[in-house]
Amino acid sequence: MEQEIQDWSASRKRGSKNPRRTFPKKKKQAPYNEHVVKQELKLKHGAINVEESSLTKKLFGGSFFKDFSDSDEDNKVEKEKTQDSETSSILKPVWQDDDETEEAPESRSSINPSDAISMKEYQKRRRERNQKSALIENIPAWATVKQASETNRLSPVDSDEEDIMDAFKEMTKSTSKYVAKSQLLPKTHLNFSKLKDITIGHHGNGNLKVMKFHPHRPVLMTASYHGKIALFEVCKSLDDITLKPEENFLQEVAFDKYIISSADYYNNGNSIFIGSTRLPYFFSYDLIDGKVVQIPRPKVLPNYNYGKFAISNSGELIAFIGSSAHVYVFTLKTMEHLHTFCAAANIVDVCFSPRDDHTIYASADNGTIYVWNLSMKGDHFTFTDEGCIHPTCLSVSPNEQFLAAGSNTGIVNIYDVNSTRQSQAPKPLYTISNLTTSASFLKFNHDSQALAFGSLEKKMSARLLQTRSGTVFQNFPAKQEMFERDQITCADFSPHSGFLAFGTEAGTTRIYRLNHFDKY
Repeated sequence: MEQEIQDWSASRKRGSKNPRRTFPKKKKQAPYNEHVVKQELKLKHGAINVEESSLTKKLFGGSFFKDFSDSDEDNKVEKEKTQDSETSSILKPVWQDDDETEEAPESRSSINPSDAISMKEYQKRRRERNQKSALIENIPAWATVKQASETNRLSPVDSDEEDIMDAFKEMTKSTSKYVAKSQLLPKTHLNFSKLKDITIGHHGNGNLKVMKFHPHRPVLMTASYHGKIALFEVCKSLDDITLKPEENFLQEVAFDKYIISSADYYNNGNSIFIGSTRLPYFFSYDLIDGKVVQIPRPKVLPNYNYGKFAISNSGELIAFIGSSAHVYVFTLKTMEHLHTFCAAANIVDVCFSPRDDHTIYASADNGTIYVWNLSMKGDHFTFTDEGCIHPTCLSVSPNEQFLAAGSNTGIVNIYDVNSTRQSQAPKPLYTISNLTTSASFLKFNHDSQALAFGSLEKKMSARLLQTRSGTVFQNFPAKQEMFERDQITCADFSPHSGFLAFGTEAGTTRIYRLNHFDKY
């Protein structure tokens, strides 16, 4: 059977038209070895060089060949020397660390290989060593940096110019050391910061009718409509005017069923006088002893509408607004009646001159402003507030230079006091029309540079005026505050204008730090 299969396959190969083509097998190339190739090239060139040297000896003799070979060798030596000198000049180190040359890494060949460490460990040890040396002020030489004034000096000629430039740079680093701070407020933008509400936790007293800073202590007094007087500590001392971060509440006194309309300090800031338009008696609260004294109504006063009053700057006199066109003046301690001034229309607001206790300013309902003299009872003068339909509030600056009058249209006129004495229809210095509703309060700061004014009838309707230029600060209040819903009822500056506070109808306070002023 096997024989038949072999015969069939042989006949199949002979009878095939396209027999399979066969190719000679390629010889396997030996892998490339650089060392072997170099050896072969050396032998080949060596044989050639031997044949060439034998031929030159036959033609020129051995001396020529010897000289030629010697010159080649000399040239090679000279070339190697020049190359070495060039490389040595190029590779010469420019800077060398003395500390690194003192201690070589533990991984060098001079140390036992078994003690070798990694580069990370070596860097860690070096870092620890440098930190320890820095702690004991043993700073390495490479870590010290020379001052620019020492390194940048090129020549003695340039030394004077370098000294001048160094002094100029040092001076311009902080100009506040050399440029005196201006005492004047800027015209359009005020530097201020909004502070926290120091009355947090005591807002249940109703809307704030009065807010007053203490004249000698960093204390804020609030008087609410529902008969509560509360005292809060603003800062720790008069020198450190940073807002106190802890609890600010000091004390509180409540007057049962007594609706407060006015309150102010007197007796050198040791007592508070409280009045109401609804009830025929007053209260005096002693801050030192904590005593509350009820003061009956003097017989000269009418039975109602005398709760709005003004206390003189010395705290000795008080002026009550009567039920009609009368203003009653009393001594505050004894309630002795001194005089009664009468106007042609109902009195809306009244205030004493900041400089003396004898001059009284009053605003009548017909737009007339009265100026009375208590020492010379027959001496008085009047002038008309320009454009006033119905007056609402009145204020005189501490230096008695400006008089501000607000009306129900929101217009606030500011007059020069001297000009009001020369004409019965003086022109106002400035007419402020930022309010669109009735003006509710006016308050000057201690140096008469700023006037705070606002309206209760519109939310966040409070502004600040720079009296020197008659411009309203554009960035006060901040834009984000304008979306809040507080209705401002009153305002007051601290004795040196370091703080400005607003009272609201919700019983909260809005306190601002006026950074232009450095004192409380």
